[in-house]
Amino acid sequence: TYSGKVYTRTFRNMNFWKEHFEERAKIFRELPQACDHKDRIAFFSTRNALKSLLKDIKAKRILDVGCGNGILTDFLTLHNEVFGLDFSFSMLKMAEKKRFIPIMGEASHIPFKSNKFDYILGIGLLQYIEVETEVVKEMVRVLKPHGTIILSLLHKNSFLRKILEWTGK
Repeated sequence: TYSGKVYTRTFRNMNFWKEHFEERAKIFRELPQACDHKDRIAFFSTRNALKSLLKDIKAKRILDVGCGNGILTDFLTLHNEVFGLDFSFSMLKMAEKKRFIPIMGEASHIPFKSNKFDYILGIGLLQYIEVETEVVKEMVRVLKPHGTIILSLLHKNSFLRKILEWTGK
């Protein structure tokens, strides 16, 4: 397990989000699925879309940036080497149980050499990021030539996005 320097300047209200995701980790430890998600349809549709899109991926090196507890992409660990990057130690401990290789760190400073990954995933990550270009540049840097980056964002009219805008979080 790598626990290098964690950079914190990229996330909006970093302390708020660290506390938020540590609290989420407590709930996830008790629930087998992501049942606490406010919008279960969005959660399961995202997971199903990823499964459909990535179902034939085998023997690849994958980085899941902001992996959380790994529940959205754990199916990839069966046939691939999957690294999970997150700043929440508690979430990474759960991802490790799902066969992720846990990496404690920050998305704007990915602690790997260039050209390392075949696929990079940023599922539900960028809506929390203040300087998205730093994160995307880092993803591109560690992506192998002809590799694939898959990003997802909250819909502009989603309730959670409105809360983020209203609260400035």
